[in-house]
Amino acid sequence: MNPVPTNRPNPPPARWQDYTLIGVFALLLSLPGLDEYFHFDPTRPQTENRLLASRPPPPGSLAEIKKFLAGCEAAFNDHFGFRNCLILWHNKLIWSVFREKSTPYVIAGSGGWLFSAGDRMIDHYCGTLRLTETGLEDWRKLLEQRRDWLAARGIRYVFVIAPDKQDLYAENLPDWLLRVAPAHRETKLDQFVAYMKAHSTVEILDLRAALRAAKRQAPIYQMTDLHWNEFGAYAGYAALMEVLARQQLPGMAPVPVDAYMWTNRPSVASDLAGCPRWQGDLADMLGLELPETNAVFVLRGPTLPPWEIWLPSGTVLLPGGQHFRDMAFVKNPQLTSRAIIYQDSFARYWLPFLGNHFGETDMFWQYQFNAQEIARQKPAVVVSEFLEGKFNITDPKQLARLEALP
Repeated sequence: MNPVPTNRPNPPPARWQDYTLIGVFALLLSLPGLDEYFHFDPTRPQTENRLLASRPPPPGSLAEIKKFLAGCEAAFNDHFGFRNCLILWHNKLIWSVFREKSTPYVIAGSGGWLFSAGDRMIDHYCGTLRLTETGLEDWRKLLEQRRDWLAARGIRYVFVIAPDKQDLYAENLPDWLLRVAPAHRETKLDQFVAYMKAHSTVEILDLRAALRAAKRQAPIYQMTDLHWNEFGAYAGYAALMEVLARQQLPGMAPVPVDAYMWTNRPSVASDLAGCPRWQGDLADMLGLELPETNAVFVLRGPTLPPWEIWLPSGTVLLPGGQHFRDMAFVKNPQLTSRAIIYQDSFARYWLPFLGNHFGETDMFWQYQFNAQEIARQKPAVVVSEFLEGKFNITDPKQLARLEALP
């Protein structure tokens, strides 16, 4: 006899499961907001080489509301909770799982080497972007105008170009870039140096030869950073001093490298203030933890009285000079002559060395001359230092207009 079917409804699911799911979902939605106030995320902020957007001021009129809302959105996108953690996970996923080793800003080479991809590095490295005849002539006019204006005031002038890392460590570039780069390429720097040698007497210091010679002794650039290490900086400094010595400036012979004590920090890089950090700025831009494994030589030798070095968190006392974001200086009370250097981040590594030759060395983080400052300081020499990548994208006509040397 068949059992009589019953129409009993299925028992309802346990209510606690629904509540748990809703609670977890609500918690996940609230975590970014909670982290903004309580800072749960322990992830170190990534170095993005830009200023993060800040909260805009309240709108002053109806017309400003649209701009205010756009500013609020930009500030939220740069500061929402657990942003650092999510960026780190994203970068690790791309790097480790999908094996994507390049980004719009950083190119991964062989053996753990990282290279900056900014400022159209690939096109400049391959020589597909070139200076026109007009562009070369604009550079000549600018530098001769500077040289002549300074010479009328008894001041020497040197124009220095620090090469990009890929010029010195091309063997560590990725295979695909080495395949597409022409064997007999000519870069903008090659064009410029040849043109100035043929058409001008301005002192041009191309540091590639000096750095190639130094590379035969020891590493000169950091693997995970854009910059040279202290030994590479020393090689550039020594070449600069040799040029100044040829210009008959007294006391410009470089301090011999043997006068310094070499220490080797194979896992620690240095920031521009000389403070240790565990990896370079290119690794920071990737948002990955890639400790510097190339030898970072630290030179310790002739020192000056303590100076103040500016840091984002305040000031600390270290031997060498006073460091600000836009201006740095070092003083040596035993000497009297002055030097002014218009530069980018590469020349900041020269501060401890230049203090051995000048009573005061003033460094300005800009490429534009300041005629009033030069006239006030009356330096013995003015140096312009350009990183090759920045030279490639700088308009000399714009510099001439901004400077308007009398």
